[in-house]
Amino acid sequence: MRRINPTALRIARDKKGLSLEKLADRSRIDKQSIFRIESGKLKRNGKTVVENLSKALGITEDELCASSNSGAPEVKEEELDELLSSSQLNLLVSDRARNALSLSAARYKVSLSQIVEIAPLLFCWAAEKSLEQRQKVIDAIKQKNIDLASIEQSHLHPTSFMFHNRSEAIFDAEQKSVNLNDIFGKLIDGDGYESYLPDDYDGARNNPFATYLRKLAENLNDATVLEGCEIFEEWDPDGSPNYNVCQSTALSYVANDEIAAVYILEGYVPLHKIPKELREKNKGEERAKWIRDKAAARLPKFDIEIDL
Repeated sequence: MRRINPTALRIARDKKGLSLEKLADRSRIDKQSIFRIESGKLKRNGKTVVENLSKALGITEDELCASSNSGAPEVKEEELDELLSSSQLNLLVSDRARNALSLSAARYKVSLSQIVEIAPLLFCWAAEKSLEQRQKVIDAIKQKNIDLASIEQSHLHPTSFMFHNRSEAIFDAEQKSVNLNDIFGKLIDGDGYESYLPDDYDGARNNPFATYLRKLAENLNDATVLEGCEIFEEWDPDGSPNYNVCQSTALSYVANDEIAAVYILEGYVPLHKIPKELREKNKGEERAKWIRDKAAARLPKFDIEIDL
């Protein structure tokens, strides 16, 4: 048995622009095994593993298994720096988010890692735009207050109805929240703040960031195609966001079975657990049945019904 050079494998994969998932699909070697090889945790590799990985990467078996001093691929200093600056990201995410990641990658023909790489930029953009919108509202209220204050009255001043001591405290609390980049409004308290909220206020659905994202989602081209399935639903400040992107992609994957598509979007059935023999293009109906069966066994635990 031969030993694959972990550095040679990682460099070859990076040069091809392949994520662990993509290389796993091409080579038919599971992602976890590839990760363990790159981490240097496997001292020996089977013949099939070496053959499949070298073919998938377009290099010879000798190049893949070369020792650091015996013909290993030449690595430029800047390439090594880039290699060492990359790291495996281990995060615990919901099955819903993981499914959304896979659907997005399939829809736009990109790798999972590419989406993760751009995520911080997109999150910061949305967060800053949300804060900017809240600041605009504060500024508009200030201007209204100035306009009302300029109206001459012989008796009660109009501002008596709009801003009194209690509401000014709430106004200041909102401004402080924006100044502190408090996107969910978790730091807003103040005396009487709750009395200014609607009776049906839902902290997960109606917090400032969730409200902004829901409005933003209305402009997505990937419009809602499943009745009652919003693109963006809510985001509990202490939990995970609930959204349903790439609904048409999910439908197509399960031969337009709406129930199975919802199970995917809601994360009741993880896509990565679908058997390999059911992942081929012509297996949509079989996939849908498998997903329905798996969800039927799992849903009672959540006491949830899907009704379309």
